[in-house]
Amino acid sequence: MMMFKSLLTSIAKSGKCLIINNNILPLSLMNIKHNTDIALKKSMIEKKLEESGEKSRLEEYLRQKLIECGWKDELKKHCMELIRNKGLEKINLDDLVEELLPKGRALVPTNVKEELLGRIKGYLETDPDYKRLTGF
Repeated sequence: MMMFKSLLTSIAKSGKCLIINNNILPLSLMNIKHNTDIALKKSMIEKKLEESGEKSRLEEYLRQKLIECGWKDELKKHCMELIRNKGLEKINLDDLVEELLPKGRALVPTNVKEELLGRIKGYLETDPDYKRLTGF
């Protein structure tokens, strides 16, 4: 117990903690709770979107927007370049996905991301369970 208290004291001196009611709480523990809260909210949101059918509508909306802005064609072109550069015999699906995933994310236009987020927020603002959870 003494060792733990000593450890907490050194953490407190390092500035990596929060002191509440004379209790020293390491920020690492607070981050775990914060991350857990975020994971729970994310899970609840995903469940709501899935159950309501909104997820399918959002996916279709996103698919259409990505086609309209040329994202699909651009990613396809990048894929073909990768295959040409590495050779069809030397590339496998895992390699292709590993290289395409970051490129695909980076190519999504900011306005498309913002519109999608706005639609998700708009849907959630009408959901009573979400309002209760977030205090809307």
